[in-house]
Amino acid sequence: MKYILIINIFLLLESSNQSGNSPYAFKSSEHISISFEENLDHSENIKVKLDKLLPKYNPDEIYSLELLNVLNGEIFTNGSFNAFQGLFQLEIRDSRINYFPESILEGLKELKVLIFSNISLKSVTANLFKFTPELIYLGLNDNELEELLADTFEHLTEIRQIDLTSNKLKTLPKGIFHRSRQEKVARVFLADNNLTKLEEDVFQTENLELLTLSGNHVRHIDNNTFKNLYELESLNMTATFTAEVDRLPKALFSNSSNLKYLQMDKNHFQFLEVGIFHNLRQLKVLDLSFNKLKDLDDDIFKNNIHLETLHLSNNKLKNLSKNIFKDLQELTKLDLSNNQLTNLDPEIFLGLTHLSILNISYNTVNLAAVGNYSVLKNCSNLIEIHATNNNISKIFIDWRRNGKLWKLNLKNNPLPSSEIKMSPKFPGVEFHFTSHDSINVRFDNKSIGSLTRHAIDTGILDKNQKCQETESGCSCIYVMDHDLKKITLECRRFNIDELDKWPKDFIPSASNKSNFTIELLLSNCNLSSTFPISKYLEDVTVTKLVLSSNKLTSLSDLPSNLPALEVLELHDNKFSSLNEHDVDKLWGFKKLQNITFHQNPWNCTTCDLKYFYEFLKSHKEKIPDSEKVLCHDGKLLVKSYDIKNCSTGISEEIVHAVLAIVGCAVGISIILWIYHRFMDIKVYIYNHREFFPRWVFPQEEDNDSSTTYKYDAFVCYAKEDEKFIKTRLRPMLEDTEPKFKLCIHQRDWCPGHLIHDQIYKSVADSRRTIIVLSHNFLNSNLCNLEFQVAYDQSIRDKVNRLLVIMLEDIAIHRLSNQLKAYITKYTYIPWQDNDWFWNKLRYVLPHKNKVPAKNERTRISSNEMPEDPIGDSNNEQSQMIPLPQSLRND
Repeated sequence: MKYILIINIFLLLESSNQSGNSPYAFKSSEHISISFEENLDHSENIKVKLDKLLPKYNPDEIYSLELLNVLNGEIFTNGSFNAFQGLFQLEIRDSRINYFPESILEGLKELKVLIFSNISLKSVTANLFKFTPELIYLGLNDNELEELLADTFEHLTEIRQIDLTSNKLKTLPKGIFHRSRQEKVARVFLADNNLTKLEEDVFQTENLELLTLSGNHVRHIDNNTFKNLYELESLNMTATFTAEVDRLPKALFSNSSNLKYLQMDKNHFQFLEVGIFHNLRQLKVLDLSFNKLKDLDDDIFKNNIHLETLHLSNNKLKNLSKNIFKDLQELTKLDLSNNQLTNLDPEIFLGLTHLSILNISYNTVNLAAVGNYSVLKNCSNLIEIHATNNNISKIFIDWRRNGKLWKLNLKNNPLPSSEIKMSPKFPGVEFHFTSHDSINVRFDNKSIGSLTRHAIDTGILDKNQKCQETESGCSCIYVMDHDLKKITLECRRFNIDELDKWPKDFIPSASNKSNFTIELLLSNCNLSSTFPISKYLEDVTVTKLVLSSNKLTSLSDLPSNLPALEVLELHDNKFSSLNEHDVDKLWGFKKLQNITFHQNPWNCTTCDLKYFYEFLKSHKEKIPDSEKVLCHDGKLLVKSYDIKNCSTGISEEIVHAVLAIVGCAVGISIILWIYHRFMDIKVYIYNHREFFPRWVFPQEEDNDSSTTYKYDAFVCYAKEDEKFIKTRLRPMLEDTEPKFKLCIHQRDWCPGHLIHDQIYKSVADSRRTIIVLSHNFLNSNLCNLEFQVAYDQSIRDKVNRLLVIMLEDIAIHRLSNQLKAYITKYTYIPWQDNDWFWNKLRYVLPHKNKVPAKNERTRISSNEMPEDPIGDSNNEQSQMIPLPQSLRND
């Protein structure tokens, strides 16, 4: 068979003028992938040294080595990696190895990252790691480890993260994470193992920040399992316990006062001990969903004053005390769905003034409080309410008055149609309704041959009156539909020219006009003009106007302010043409859906008809009788009318087309200009924000109020460019408004700490990292390492926190792959000694949209800039820190 070994190599190419031997010093990096193939039968093994596979490359230059699809462990012997003294990362995965010789890692003293993933590893001992004392990350995930000894990690004094996910571990020995040996370990992943017991003091490390125990089978947990974990911030116990554990010890979290994220979902808890969460004053997220909780004590969440998200869904809760949420004043999201709640106390949500999302679906609550108010009346910041499958029968007043509410899901509730029809009263709110209204019809043993569907008139006949009788007689019917808020007035054979015979009260009083829509049916009323009815159409919402079978010849008296008009019937009148003014009125009825013109004597020999002809052609879909609109000689108007004989001068279509093209060209030019100068526009607005409304201000992209940073920016620069930092960058950013706090390594780094740790801390403590890019920067090992750390941090945070100042022109081929990729993707700022450069730099740095006073807008010219050293010479922390010899030649 064919054996394939895939080797991914990351080379750190040394600079030609470097004399240091720091494992972090490098000029640029290169990634090479090698496939090593050889034909084997089932009994053969690969026995070859790795350095022999890579004759082309200097082992000292290899930074990271990744081996995939290794057939078996015979390729590895004691000292297999002796040649790779400077290796930073080693990864072996997706293979079948089972076992490593204890001295396989001999010589890798500089190794920081070690990953043995999915290689069927069955055991590891402490001797395997005795050659890698600098190891920071250890990944042993997706293997077959069943047991670990207490001294397994005793040589890893610098370890910070251990991943044991997806193994077969059943127990953890006491002292395996002993604080005296692994005092720096911050993250431990133990998800998806077979742990059955969590002993006392098993996690004895003072700096533990994150612990994952999900997907295990724990039957017993000791009261002191998490004892003295003062720095623990995140604990995941999703699906961790068997059905035997129906509650947790009361003092389990007594010393975990810094815990912020606690997941206890998908377990079998039936009870929560009173006081179990009392010491968790910093808790922000608590997930208790998918358990079997039946009841909660009044004080269960006492002292959790900073809790923001609480999940209690998919339990068996039947009742909740009115005081259960009284201390959760910062709660923004609450999930109570899929429980057995029936009644809620009117004051249960009284203190939740910051609540923005509530999910209480799949219960049987009605959410009613007092009168027409709900139990959420004090929750003025609600933006989403999910209450499907409940017993809600009305839309409450406090919901209608809440201007922030934008989603209201009330599916499968017994809401009457009258409540559903009130939904338009909520502008901008997304509604989800399911109406349960129905009509029951009984036939009482009557035979049914066929049924024909007809519209059902649900109008309520409030008045059925007759006008004063004339010789021709008259009749008006007035119908008011309360549900649809519609009034219909229909008059037949009514001589409307005699105004004294018009019904005085056919339209509601002025106070009610705006609440109803009007349908006015005036067919066969001897109308020769629309003037008699015009004044009755003021300040009312007319949706239908029937003027058919009258004597109309013009629309000059028809009001043009009928924005809601949908139906207009003008057939069977005396129209012979419509002038431009009349047709413009028709164009102005934007909601018009149906209009009739047939049975009129249209004069197709006059050019006055051209305006009507163009309207007729453009609205065929709204004129169902367009094929019935005939000229006075009986010919079809749309086919027989010759508009060409009425055209003079330049065609309107040509004029409109030219104007449209010019308008589009101007619009596109403006859009392109804005697109290319968008950053300059934002910078201009920011620097002149006292002249603009507040809503115009550009917002800061990463305004993370939950994170506190020591510095606004960490400045990475070459020693040769120090004068630029001293005389220009630092004074302009730290001494002028708005003032920024910079981290400058020669001033702010503490002597005696590792360079690598100093860089990591400076990047982590700063909102931005400023790269002062120059030829000197590219030739500096320290600068390249600083960029690498900042670049990796941005990838992990998924937020771009890098700012590049191009101090001088640099050929693109001189950049490393990662720096080249960054420069290609993101905009950099070229150095220019002018106000525009400083304004743009201040904008891209973290800023607040505070409008400055005029005396705060400080500007310093180059002539005024002092030649001071970096920072205050009297400040003890501002003294220059000598660099190690290995980095001093940068």
